[in-house]
This record gives sequence, C-alpha cells and structure tokens, in this order.
Amino acid sequence: MGKGLGLGASMFSYSITLSGLPGASLGFITALNTYDAVVLILLMAMYLILGRNFYTVAAVVITPPFVLPVLTAIGYDPTCWGVSP
Repeated sequence: MGKGLGLGASMFSYSITLSGLPGASLGFITALNTYDAVVLILLMAMYLILGRNFYTVAAVVITPPFVLPVLTAIGYDPTCWGVSP
C-alpha cells in the first residue's frame, strides 16, 4: 500500500509541476512582501497539517514543487530543508 501511495504522489507532483502551479504560488508569496520568518512559519504549519492528515511519504513527495521555489526565492538553501534540487 505504501508503494502505491508513493507512486501516486510522485505522479501527482509531476503533473502539478507541468501545470505551472508552483510558479503561480511563488508569484503569490513574493507579492505578499512579508518577512522570511512568516513564510517559514506558514511552511511549518502546512507540514504540520499535512503530516496530521496525510500519509507522510505522500506529503513529502507532493510538496517539493511548491516548497523549493519558495525557499530559493527567499534566499534559503534547499539542502537545509532536505529538498535537493
């Protein structure tokens, strides 16, 4: 069951990346003009909610297309978050 969820999450992540949604979310977050700490707190809250409601591997596989552009845009190294480009 875990392999099927991981495969489904990987396919979903790939389709989201192809749709251009991560770029749109990056544009939204950069338009907010908030502090970097606020963005990090929102990301941590997102992971807490996802970790509580979803299978953990699926949540970790789905989120990098959204998280990686945001982290690099605010100047953080993705390696610190465990996301390798």
